[in-house]
Amino acid sequence: MIIKHLDRLNTRLLKEYSEGIFFINCEGDIMFSNEAAFKLTGNEHKQKSQQLTALIHKSKQQQAQELFQRALKGEKVHFSTTINHKTKEELHLYITLIPIIVNEQVAGVYAVCRDDSKEQERSNHISQLETHLKMEQKLANVGSWYYDVTEDKSYWSPQLHNIYGLNPNRLFTPSFKEVLQFINGCDQKRLEKAVAEALSTGESYKIEYALMRPNGEERTVFEQADALVDEQGNVIQLIGVVHDITESKVITNELKQKEQQFQTIYNNLDAGI
Repeated sequence: MIIKHLDRLNTRLLKEYSEGIFFINCEGDIMFSNEAAFKLTGNEHKQKSQQLTALIHKSKQQQAQELFQRALKGEKVHFSTTINHKTKEELHLYITLIPIIVNEQVAGVYAVCRDDSKEQERSNHISQLETHLKMEQKLANVGSWYYDVTEDKSYWSPQLHNIYGLNPNRLFTPSFKEVLQFINGCDQKRLEKAVAEALSTGESYKIEYALMRPNGEERTVFEQADALVDEQGNVIQLIGVVHDITESKVITNELKQKEQQFQTIYNNLDAGI
């Protein structure tokens, strides 16, 4: 039945299609593959007994077989998998299984495949970059955040949670009103004013303020933020960083005290220097 169905298809179009296409019967045997499929897998599927699942890495074969059975029941499914390539060690593919319906019955399955390696590399690169940025923020004690004006939602990096003395694993991001509760006295109004001006004018701001962690510990931070505007000039996002400068502030104050002490001693010396 599937062979007759294939004869009615425009096989020339399928052969020249840029993505790999397999025609698979209900037993899982490959009946046809186009040139793109050959290039993807490095195999010529001339033997009818050859199965698509046999090309897939052993660790992924059970999953592929289960998804194939779902396609035989009339369901369109998508999945990423790894195949054993003829010339490469392995290749990541994104496969869509489409049931072939003939006379209201599933007569086989189309398997449309594309190379997912670049997407995998991109995903791995992004994951590594995120890990690297998190490590850098932790070492430098710098946290990052952004605020989506239209959706009224905020995102905090894990290190920013740490700076505020909050658990980064709680998946909790304080609202701006809640943030103000952490900030000491007149610094609240200064920060509130800076944010309001950024939202109304689109200008960036820099501000230093003291915050109180839930455990009662006081920290001094430096915050810098930029506004992103749309084509109409409306602010749609605020993006900022918060640097915990508590330790450096202590050192600076100690140096100032030492300098003042030295200056006092110098000014009161009777002998010329």
